[in-house]
Amino acid sequence: MLEYNHNGKIKKEIIDQYEPDSGGGFYTPATIQSVFTYPIQKKNHIFVIVSWDIDFVASVGKGGSDYKIYSYTKDQNGNLKQDENLMNDPQLSGFDGSYTESNNEDHDKDIDITESFNLNNAEKLKKYLEQTYNFAIIQGPFETTLYSKGKIYFQAQESGYQTPVNFILEYNQDGQNKKVIIDQYKPNHVAAEIASVFTYSIHQKPYIFTIVKWSARPDTSNGRYGYFYKVYGYTKNQNDNLKLDQKINNDPKLKGFIGANQYEVKEEITFKYETAGKLKKYLNQKY
Repeated sequence: MLEYNHNGKIKKEIIDQYEPDSGGGFYTPATIQSVFTYPIQKKNHIFVIVSWDIDFVASVGKGGSDYKIYSYTKDQNGNLKQDENLMNDPQLSGFDGSYTESNNEDHDKDIDITESFNLNNAEKLKKYLEQTYNFAIIQGPFETTLYSKGKIYFQAQESGYQTPVNFILEYNQDGQNKKVIIDQYKPNHVAAEIASVFTYSIHQKPYIFTIVKWSARPDTSNGRYGYFYKVYGYTKNQNDNLKLDQKINNDPKLKGFIGANQYEVKEEITFKYETAGKLKKYLNQKY
């Protein structure tokens, strides 16, 4: 319900209705877990986290809670309405609990599966909203054949140099659009910059490589000016998730500095792979 004053009169409106959910013939009412306001791209929104309990016995081996996050903002007429873009985000609904995947031929081979819904409170949801909707795309999107209808891009807050850069993967899974934060490049006095992004195969296994750099200033980097560099390499793990390759991540030659030191009045170069061409040549020789 929304109540407000309009021309000296109190108005009351039904904004939405959360119906009870049925499982195994038993109806459970909606539970309001959290309500809060939060700006999305500088426009105020009201968020409601709603859950429905699922009875393990009534639902034949499924127990936990279904979650759905509702978001509302004013439309062009000043009315409070659902934000369709946010309502269609597949990450803003899910199941938290466990269920049994039955093997009809041999129930000894039934599999117990546990799922978690990670946006079940205001703090976690605000962090997701900030990283997903209040960040602007600064590079990309680029298509990737690692996933169906896959694309990668990089996001950062438009406002400041002391904010992280997010590496985002979007792809299609079973007809649904998925969005995952693969990595986050944190600031080092200044924001990270994406110097290069490319795909490359090692032993016929495809990787995505990013060359990330941070500007160095004498006052914050012990007299250095130039750029600090770090190479990141990502590939699919056994669960089909895109993850950082730790061997490449720990390679000491894949990070360093290019610039000079004003105190010692000399060039300082400890990194040699600041371009995709140079890095590919090193990867081919080393890996």
